[in-house]
Amino acid sequence: AGNKMFFHDVVSEGTKVQVIAQKQNFASEAEFEQAKSYIRRGDIVGVLGSPGRSKKGELSIFATKITLLSPCLHNLPKGPAGIKDPEIRYRNRYLDLIVNPSNQRTFQIRAQIVNHIRRFFDAR
Repeated sequence: AGNKMFFHDVVSEGTKVQVIAQKQNFASEAEFEQAKSYIRRGDIVGVLGSPGRSKKGELSIFATKITLLSPCLHNLPKGPAGIKDPEIRYRNRYLDLIVNPSNQRTFQIRAQIVNHIRRFFDAR
């Protein structure tokens, strides 16, 4: 990764895909520089390109165009630990679910359990 190439990880519904953007694949140098400078962590982006695998074997999209669909207005916490303070975790539940995938999985399992219990009692 340097001036002619950059990488981003795109995560959707628990699945991660790497976006590889090379200057030579974009329509113009200005478009490449715009994508390189404007995209930040937490942004919602649209990517146009061809799927493939990187040299390390990771599932990737070789981008020809990257469009910023919605910017992230507040910086997301960094690091594997995410949010440490329990008060912030409960007040900003949406942020906790974005940063901590394990918590997101816990909520999905809880919702499935509640749905099964409701269906069981509705059937009676």
